[in-house]
Amino acid sequence: MARSEQSHPESSKPDILARLEQAVERSPYDIAKAFIRPYVLRGDSIESLAASLMGVASAAYHAQIGGYAALPGHDTPSDFQTVPVRRGEVVVTRIRDTPCLHRFALADLYADLQGQALQPRLF
Repeated sequence: MARSEQSHPESSKPDILARLEQAVERSPYDIAKAFIRPYVLRGDSIESLAASLMGVASAAYHAQIGGYAALPGHDTPSDFQTVPVRRGEVVVTRIRDTPCLHRFALADLYADLQGQALQPRLF
């Protein structure tokens, strides 16, 4: 593919939407890593991430650190139920239109991303 084709994709979607769609094709673990990757790469500490209680709710996926997460299948107000999420946990609660509940240790995701950042890119 020519360089000009790489820098100007034919798609009219912004880059961030394209990256979100690509993330959905990955495993829940990879989605959780994609969620915190920018913060780890810019140097945020694991403590600041845990204290942030941040989350994302996009068309591609829902993920959060700590707080309370909705149980899969309990999305209507009449049967809404939540589960507590520890500060040191990242949960993925929806992938596209499919509710789910995948829990990952923030420390594991953080260490994995730091290890990747230290490895030189070959391509």
